[in-house]
Amino acid sequence: MRALLLIIIIALGIYLALTAIQTKKVTEKTTEGVSRITKSQIIAVRSDLNTLAAEISAIYASTGEFPESLNEVFGRTPQDPWGHNIVYRKTGTGFELRSIGPDGIEGTSDDIIIRR
Repeated sequence: MRALLLIIIIALGIYLALTAIQTKKVTEKTTEGVSRITKSQIIAVRSDLNTLAAEISAIYASTGEFPESLNEVFGRTPQDPWGHNIVYRKTGTGFELRSIGPDGIEGTSDDIIIRR
């Protein structure tokens, strides 16, 4: 089981590295100067969050516990396409992953959230 977990972590690390290389950290500006999220950016962030969630779920399946932090799992805190750290929180029965979006402010309408 540990070998499988190690393979998943390595594969995820390679995927995240390739995604970071291919992801452009450019957003369009509206007339008010506020960044606007494009549909492709939302799809990319949701895909990244789902990949992270799958890894966290695999750890839970093998250990019975959710990790304390993303750094504990990946050796660093993954970032969204806008260069902000992905926010991870354990909840009562699961966890939440959140991209705070291009505005960099948690709790605003551009946040992208995955709950498991």
